[in-house]
Amino acid sequence: MDKRCPEHGEFSALLSSASRHYYRALENPPGSAACCGSACGAPDPSAGALPDSGPWANHSCTVLIEIIERCNLTCPTCFAGSSPQHEGLMSLETFTHRVQRLAQGGKTGADMIQLSGGEPTIHPRLPEMLDLLFENGFKQVTINSNGIKLAQADYVRRLAACAARWPGAQLFVYLQFDGFDERTQETLRGRRDLLEIKRRAILNCQSNGISVHPVMTLTRGINEHEVGDFVRLAVDNPELKNVVIQPAMYSGRYDNPRHQDRITLADTVRLICDQFGTFEADDFGPIPCSDPNCFGMAVAFRTSSGLVPVSRYFPPYETWNDEEARPLIEEFADTINGPDALSAALRWAAGSGDEGGVLEELGDDQVEALLDALVAAQSGDGDLWDRLLTISIKPFMDAWTYDQDRIDACCVHILDPDGEPVSFCEYNAVRRPRLDGSAQPGNREAVAIQVIDA
Repeated sequence: MDKRCPEHGEFSALLSSASRHYYRALENPPGSAACCGSACGAPDPSAGALPDSGPWANHSCTVLIEIIERCNLTCPTCFAGSSPQHEGLMSLETFTHRVQRLAQGGKTGADMIQLSGGEPTIHPRLPEMLDLLFENGFKQVTINSNGIKLAQADYVRRLAACAARWPGAQLFVYLQFDGFDERTQETLRGRRDLLEIKRRAILNCQSNGISVHPVMTLTRGINEHEVGDFVRLAVDNPELKNVVIQPAMYSGRYDNPRHQDRITLADTVRLICDQFGTFEADDFGPIPCSDPNCFGMAVAFRTSSGLVPVSRYFPPYETWNDEEARPLIEEFADTINGPDALSAALRWAAGSGDEGGVLEELGDDQVEALLDALVAAQSGDGDLWDRLLTISIKPFMDAWTYDQDRIDACCVHILDPDGEPVSFCEYNAVRRPRLDGSAQPGNREAVAIQVIDA
């Protein structure tokens, strides 16, 4: 995308390395009524998910709450600029007020609340904060963590006890897991000795009923070679039901003077296919609850002979406005982060006339086992639910790749310093205050960027 700035001139941003995985947004896409920005009819949608666009009317798939500025690492890649030297700490009183405001604003319907920072596990009131979220009706809570504190078994048991006190509550960990090489860890996180710490964190969480989603920050020239092994980590551990790959965004402490030399969603798909096998490029597609370029996902079923991709039978994005497919896609959009999302997705395949293809590819026995797994997922039978694996790709934007159309359809929100939910990418790219008190260099009040070609 070519852009023009009155202060800095013209520049280009790399959005995708392959046209197959760059999508033109559909007009009035299915499921949009449950989403935000221009897709949900909020006032003045051209303003995106800013305070004057009526964010309280928008649906949030995810709401992030940063509860601490301090961290026990000083990661060179940190978009928040956190480190052990920073002392910012959200009080329990402030947290209570913001959670209650979220609940009163209808955000208990959010698919996920994420507690972030900094490193949230070093906040001394984290267990009480978890109790407050569950008490106020938020059922799914994720802790974004580097895993250092989670390597302590006693501490993990304390966190697990919070969820156990509330019927229906689920606690997850988004675990920073960039690879296996010491060079990768040192380059991206500043320490070479993190691998065993993260393995202990996974074991502790799984032993206490906390689901772990390993998250890789994928960076050009650093850990591209480890993508296949990262996927195998989940294949070899059935309790890991979802792995997430986030192509690096250049914000906060992380800078890249050669900003076009970046990993895109399309690059990530190619690396998975080349290094792991099994998957094809068309197995990865968008989800209905955001701009199609904001998320890529593939779903697979574990069998005795390996993984069988299921998402290749989903209707292509370009057909989502078809009259026959639309009701099924809207149903899928309503359950995208829940276990019945997968059964809804299979109903897509049946509705689009591809059911025979599923049977031909999987065989009757595997289809029967897959359907059993989907039923088990909805009834809580973990043995069969373990046979499902999701690979998620989340390409966040920075000041270079900032695209207002994606901001308008954003459903990943973060509470700003005033407690207002705003687009996560918009906040990090142009609004996040630096921890030294200055604003991001691309503050939207300072310059206006015009897109001249996309």
